[in-house]
Amino acid sequence: MIDKYWLFILACMLPALACGGEIYRWTDDTGQVHYGDTVPSAYQRAAKPVDLNNVEVSDEERQAAAVRLLQEKNLLQQNAESAQPPAPAPQPAPAENQPGSCEEQWLRYDASWACFNPYRTAYGAVKAEAFKHCTEIKAPSCTREAK
Repeated sequence: MIDKYWLFILACMLPALACGGEIYRWTDDTGQVHYGDTVPSAYQRAAKPVDLNNVEVSDEERQAAAVRLLQEKNLLQQNAESAQPPAPAPQPAPAENQPGSCEEQWLRYDASWACFNPYRTAYGAVKAEAFKHCTEIKAPSCTREAK
């Protein structure tokens, strides 16, 4: 029983022992600096181990990192704002209030459906903000003609 216990403890410790490897720093042919626990064979001679035990960050490095973080946050915010769907053109009144041929009713319905498309979620639901920009038009009761 004791032998199985120690074998279990040893098996649990093996992954922790494997994580205790070294981290290396190397520069590739384009001048890009890389860090990792495995070094490509072409860069093994130039790779140097990184001492992670005595890492000290200066105030200048902290400030530079804070500036980079702020710049990246601003860039992400700008990208998020520019990714918003454009405001669609106003939609006509619902088809049941408008005269017109069956084909015209289907065209209005299709335009309404297209207006709502940018606001659909992955599950097919429509975001509430869509109703500020789009007019919901029910499917016409007449049959669409095949083309």
